[in-house]
Amino acid sequence: MFLISQIPTGCSKNVIAMPQTKTRSEGIQTKAVQTKAIEKAQKEVIQQPQSPEAYFKLAKTYLRNNMVEKARVTLEDLLKIEPNYIDAWIFLAQMDMLKKDYISAKEKCSKALKINPNHAVVYSVMGNICIESGDIKKAEMYLQRAIEIDPSFTTAHYNLAGVYYGQGEKNKAIREYNEVIRLEPKNIEPRVKNIGIYMENADYDKAIEEINTCLAINSANVALYDLMGLVLSKRGETEKAVEWFLKSLKINPKYPLAYEHLGDVYASQGDYQKTIKYYQEALKVEPRLGMVHYKLG
Repeated sequence: MFLISQIPTGCSKNVIAMPQTKTRSEGIQTKAVQTKAIEKAQKEVIQQPQSPEAYFKLAKTYLRNNMVEKARVTLEDLLKIEPNYIDAWIFLAQMDMLKKDYISAKEKCSKALKINPNHAVVYSVMGNICIESGDIKKAEMYLQRAIEIDPSFTTAHYNLAGVYYGQGEKNKAIREYNEVIRLEPKNIEPRVKNIGIYMENADYDKAIEEINTCLAINSANVALYDLMGLVLSKRGETEKAVEWFLKSLKINPKYPLAYEHLGDVYASQGDYQKTIKYYQEALKVEPRLGMVHYKLG
């Protein structure tokens, strides 16, 4: 399902691993695979011109390849064949939301609810639209309704946690993130959000415990090593923090945030030679790190 997850600020975005740059040959291979998938889906529509499922598959293929307008046209064609195809209305609503056309997005959700007034996904999307448009109280109401219909709907729990966090209700946010963890024990994202809240509350022991749990799930996640360094740095254990930042760079020598955080540690110690060295390393890997430019002056 094309569901847009909100990214609540329960934790710094710095803990999210940056994507790896593809080589030219990998890029060519990926493009060839994408083209083949599109051509296959297009062929199915030609062969089954009255099949809503064929149109929907083609629309999803377009979306996976960032061809949003082609996906929109395909979904509109689908609705001419089957006006009650609820997933098409949901997709179109989310596409309108991305364009910040919130009125149109809500109208499409309303049409979907006329088809099925107890559709959890529609209420979740309505919640997302309200988050984006700044109507937080309504967002809370819609997301709660989605969970009432489907208590196992992890996206709704996750987004509701973000709403609570945004209103300063950290305990409620943790409760919802924990519900996602209960439903998806190997999902690291809600754990990372909890870590961010623990750090804000200066509960570093809980933060470290949660990071260790995340590492047991995925020991190759470079961002987790960097995050452990941040927690230890906050706790005043700078030597251990440096060790963890270096561990993250051992896994991925092109992870810019670890360089930045090493620079921060040395800046706090007054070692400006190393500070400049690591900030410059961060910018070599990722020149768009505006805060590092600012720190360098």
